[in-house]
Amino acid sequence: MDPQESLKELPANLKTSLLLYSYYGMIKNIRLLQLDANFTASILTHLKLLKLKKGETLYRQDDPAEEVFFISKGSVKLVNEFGQSIYAFTEGTYFGEVETIEDVPEN
Repeated sequence: MDPQESLKELPANLKTSLLLYSYYGMIKNIRLLQLDANFTASILTHLKLLKLKKGETLYRQDDPAEEVFFISKGSVKLVNEFGQSIYAFTEGTYFGEVETIEDVPEN
């Protein structure tokens, strides 16, 4: 059974509690996700865990901006076309198409 489908069948308050408990390690480092439990739970239902190796490319300059990335551990460097570091996103930060958060439907 798909875990995301199982979540949809739970009562809202139980689903919220389960999500907040399961993702506590990430939530505690990201201020945006500490604002409101219902808002946070609506985002958490759409998360996909992504682990990258050092030096692995996550996103390129001309890629369409369709996702938001939350950094729960480690850091992600923004580099230019010459491989020079421009900015580093660290634990507790996020980047990407932040407007996609506004489009997250309530479950």
